[in-house]
Amino acid sequence: MRPAEAAPARTRAIAATNSVVTGWGAGEAASVSIVRPGDVEELRATVESASRGQTLPRGMGRSYGDAAQISGGLVIETTRLKRIEFDRGRGTVPAQAGVTIGELLREAVPADWIVPVVPGTRHVTVGGAVAGDIHGKNHGTAGTFGTHVEAISLLRADGELVELRPGTPDGHFAATVGGMGLTGIVVDARIKLSSVRGAMLSVDTDRVSSLDDALAALVAPGGPHRVAWLDLLCAHPGRGIVTRAQHVDTPGEGKAVIHSRGTVPRAWPGGALRPGVVRSFNALKFASARRGRAGSTLPQSRSVCSTPTTSLRIGTRSSGRSPKPTASTWS
Repeated sequence: MRPAEAAPARTRAIAATNSVVTGWGAGEAASVSIVRPGDVEELRATVESASRGQTLPRGMGRSYGDAAQISGGLVIETTRLKRIEFDRGRGTVPAQAGVTIGELLREAVPADWIVPVVPGTRHVTVGGAVAGDIHGKNHGTAGTFGTHVEAISLLRADGELVELRPGTPDGHFAATVGGMGLTGIVVDARIKLSSVRGAMLSVDTDRVSSLDDALAALVAPGGPHRVAWLDLLCAHPGRGIVTRAQHVDTPGEGKAVIHSRGTVPRAWPGGALRPGVVRSFNALKFASARRGRAGSTLPQSRSVCSTPTTSLRIGTRSSGRSPKPTASTWS
C-alpha cells in the first residue's frame, strides 16, 4: 500500500497557566486555567483540545459581571490577537478580537474616521464589544456596536472558522452579536467607521437640581453624545450634571492622543467607598462642573446630603439640534 502523504504539521495547543480572574465589577473571583493564543492557529488548536462546556473566551475583563470567568474551567484570553487592516478610503477596519477601542481610535481619528460606538472605557476589545454588543453615550442615534459590524470571523467549537454577515437567514450573525461568546470565539470583525473632521467636540454642561431637570436637559438641544450623572446622596436626591456633545470640524487639529489622568486600582482599600467619602466626592464633583451653555436657566442645587446610596449615570435620545460650540477637547 502506498504510504499516505504526510499531513501538514498541526499547531499544538499552548500550555495553560493557573490564574484568578474577576470582572470589572470586582465581584467574586474565579480560579481558572488561562491561555493566551498568539495567532489564529494557536487559538484553533486550543479550542480543539478543550473540554466541551468548560471553556469561555475573554477579552480585557471589563465586563461588570462574571461573564468571562468559569471556576475550574479554561479561559481563552484573546488580547494577543492584535492585527488591524485599516482601509482609509472606505472607512472600514477589519480588526482581530484583541484589538482595543483605544487602539482603533489611534489609527482612525488622525485619518478623519472614528469608531461609531465608544463605551465608557477605551480598554475594551473588539471581541468583547461584539460579544456584549456594547453601547456608547450616543446610543439614541448610533445604536449598538453590532449595528456597525459588516462581518465577523467566528471560530466554532469544532474548530471550523466561518464568516458571518448581517441579514443571513441562518441567524448566526444575530446570535453572535450580543451572544456573550456562546456561539463561538470572535476572531475578528470588520467595522464600518463614521466620518469626522478632527478630534474636537463641542460640549454643553448643565448642573441640574432634580431628576425632572436632568431629563429635560437630556432632550434639550445638543449633540448625539449625552449623559447625566446624578448625586443620590443628598436629602433631595437628583441634583447632577448633564453633558451633551457633538463633533465639530477642526481638520488637522487633534491627533487623538489620549493621556492617562491616573491609574484606577483593581481593588479599593477598605472604607474608601463609605457614604461619607462618596458624599464628599459627589459634592466636589457637582461644585466643580463648569457651565458650558451660555444663558442656561436650569436651577442650581445646594441641598444638604444625607441619604446613603451612590451615584448614577443615565442617557437618552438626542433632540437632533445643535448647541453653541464651547470648550472642547476630545479623548
